Amino acid sequence: MHRVEGRKRLGLDAVNIGTLVFAFLVAIFLNHSSFAQSLEYRTIKDTNLQIEIGLRLFNQPTDGCWSCHGTDAKSLKSRSGDIKAIRLSDPSTWRSHQITKIYDSDDAAQLTQSAIAISLIRLGADDWNRDLAPLIRAKTGTTEIFFDERMIGIHSAYLKKNERAIARMLNRAKIRASRDEILDIMATSVFQYLSDELVVNEN
Repeated sequence: MHRVEGRKRLGLDAVNIGTLVFAFLVAIFLNHSSFAQSLEYRTIKDTNLQIEIGLRLFNQPTDGCWSCHGTDAKSLKSRSGDIKAIRLSDPSTWRSHQITKIYDSDDAAQLTQSAIAISLIRLGADDWNRDLAPLIRAKTGTTEIFFDERMIGIHSAYLKKNERAIARMLNRAKIRASRDEILDIMATSVFQYLSDELVVNEN
């Protein structure tokens, strides 16, 4: 807020009120745009190729998603080895369900479970908790946002090997992508496989 020179030295005239309202609306727009952009990752149009990539990564030997979530995505091993209630096959059991009940939406500004899931797969829990959790807390007002650090997403011990393999698959399909875009495609493909092949109850 700035001082207005003139009769109302410490007041605001109509022009300045309008300016402040405009600036406020612009700030809101930029905040929403920045938030939406932070959840945007490159995907590919070829659904069959997506599923092929996602299947490969989900079932990666030793360190794939299945090693914790099960090949059918219906279980999650806890530290003690017990089976938790969280099941990838049922989005209503996902931690993101505590943040939003909307599974997916065509509105890019809408916070959805799918957007949270893709960002978690892409970043891994450590980076997600550090970089995205504050943004989502600010947007939703909830403080119940964090993920187990063991949720590594695509960042397994085989990341480099997987990255090279996926790059070759994309090259064969004549799809050009930078390294960051390859990582994006890996994450969005894992989610596509999960959503199309394993999720049985989308809410």
